[in-house]
Amino acid sequence: MNRILVTGGSGFLGIALVRRLVEDGYLPRILDINDLNDAQLEDIVEFIKGDVRDARAVAEACQGIDTVFHLAAAVLPTRGKKAYTSINAGGTRNVLQASLEHGVKQVIHISTSAIYGVPPRLPVTEDTGFRPMGYYGQAKFQGEQEVRRQRQKGLRVCILRPRTIIGTERLGIFHILFDWIKGGKRIPIIGPGNNLFQFVSARDVVEASLLAAQLESNDDFNIGAEEYSTVRADLEALVKHAGSGSRVVSIPAPLVKVSLQLLDALRLSPLMDWQYKVADKPFYFDISKAKRVLSWQPQDSNLKMFTDSYDWYIGHFKDSASAYGSTHRQAVRQRALRLLRSVF
Repeated sequence: MNRILVTGGSGFLGIALVRRLVEDGYLPRILDINDLNDAQLEDIVEFIKGDVRDARAVAEACQGIDTVFHLAAAVLPTRGKKAYTSINAGGTRNVLQASLEHGVKQVIHISTSAIYGVPPRLPVTEDTGFRPMGYYGQAKFQGEQEVRRQRQKGLRVCILRPRTIIGTERLGIFHILFDWIKGGKRIPIIGPGNNLFQFVSARDVVEASLLAAQLESNDDFNIGAEEYSTVRADLEALVKHAGSGSRVVSIPAPLVKVSLQLLDALRLSPLMDWQYKVADKPFYFDISKAKRVLSWQPQDSNLKMFTDSYDWYIGHFKDSASAYGSTHRQAVRQRALRLLRSVF
């Protein structure tokens, strides 16, 4: 692993990976449609502004590369089937085909737990059947199908399926949660919140990615935190940490889901179907395969991820128009939820 390409290297997970690679002595090449927005990295890494949907740009970025970390994706703030499919499926196809054509030795493909939908049994293992939910889940599932096709042609690709990733600099929909806590607002949860719900830290995903690359893995792994609790317990602990006077309140799940589905259809909510439809369901991975095969050991609990992210938010976030966008390093507009915020 010497000549490295990171697609989506300007994103929340991408920037964490790039920083770790630089720390370890590598000088990766980055392909992203978004600017890097990191003055220190801009001076030492090669940045190519390009779109994974552009096959020519992807082919040029893969020249002379032996390891590709494919992180570029349309994430949940994005709207519309076309964008999800063209980026998460079509973009993945371009990256894999270019990797095969240019002799790339190893690809690490970051997938998602959304391809499992609402699983019938827990914990979810790598053998659990796929039930992708919504445009996002479907497109990421199609991306995995592209991986399997290219594996048959001889390309080595490791698939990592992380739970929802949290860490310092994570905004996206977590900006809304942190904003409400900072303001001392009540924090509504869907249902009683007694469902076990696992997350994973960006730091732990980066570590799993590097281990998979070093082993030149051609396998699939589910990754998540080892220490996690219920939605209510983790949020109440975060609120206590913040000391803002907020408190967690339950709202009946059917009422919330119908309302959010309507707002989603009208494009008045920042929340996508995958987020609100599973929020009251237990969801956690069996991570034993990644621990055994990759010698990976997650370091961060749900609570540590939440508190570290909240503390970074308090110290660094400035609510301005330039802070909003479609990556997890940017905030999402609260839309109709801003009205609810004023009531709470």
